[in-house]
Amino acid sequence: MNVVENVAYGLKVCKMKSADALAEARRALASVQLEAKADRRISQLSGVERQRVALARAVVTRPSVLLLDEPLGALDERLRQDKQLELVEMQRNLGMTFVYITHSQEEALTMSDRVVLMSRGRIVQSGGPLDIFDRPESRCAASFIGYENILEGELVGREGAMGIVAFPGSVKIRGQITSAGLATGAKVALAVRAERIVTTPDDSQESLAARLTSRVYRGKYTDVTVSTGAGPLRLRSWHGATGESEEIQHVGWKAGDAVIFAAE
Repeated sequence: MNVVENVAYGLKVCKMKSADALAEARRALASVQLEAKADRRISQLSGVERQRVALARAVVTRPSVLLLDEPLGALDERLRQDKQLELVEMQRNLGMTFVYITHSQEEALTMSDRVVLMSRGRIVQSGGPLDIFDRPESRCAASFIGYENILEGELVGREGAMGIVAFPGSVKIRGQITSAGLATGAKVALAVRAERIVTTPDDSQESLAARLTSRVYRGKYTDVTVSTGAGPLRLRSWHGATGESEEIQHVGWKAGDAVIFAAE
């Protein structure tokens, strides 16, 4: 079969008249920008174009829910980013539900209205992209979504949605509580992203004395590791090569940038 016949096949199985099926197939091909290649053989298409044909063949029958299992996994990064936006636009135009499976947290956050994070067949957390990104409720969720720093301590106080975590050496740090039912005295973990940590904290931020242990220059930024009374921390300096001579005596972050959840 050529491209348009391939897309129309599902409609013919559903007993739609051949002419009507071909017309619907051409409309589906237009939605994936392949109408100009409707009469070509499948063997004449690139791998990306074949993926578009498969997508058109799936949507042409107007299912209420469409399952996409890592459809962009084989594409290079730039092309994958372009196709993410195309799929989002297509979903909105078609008005159907897409269940999109991906191992890429960036892809999930870019494309989704709702994210379901699963581990070993169980739902770990679900919610909007911002909820998942900024308010992970467990170590599993925090680790997956990119919290490089996870420190274990004891919850010694609460101030509404904020908690106070104590670490060895009388170090106490505040953060927002994301796990339900945490009581004072519970063993907890406090997590903060590397990019949210600064080396010149002001009076409004949590602050820890720190000692530099390593620097790794990565072009756009430098990965830095420091030792603190709460444990080792990784942070990201965006000064590039100019940050190589930076002295570090303290690190800090906004209390709202740290999250507190039950220790596992």
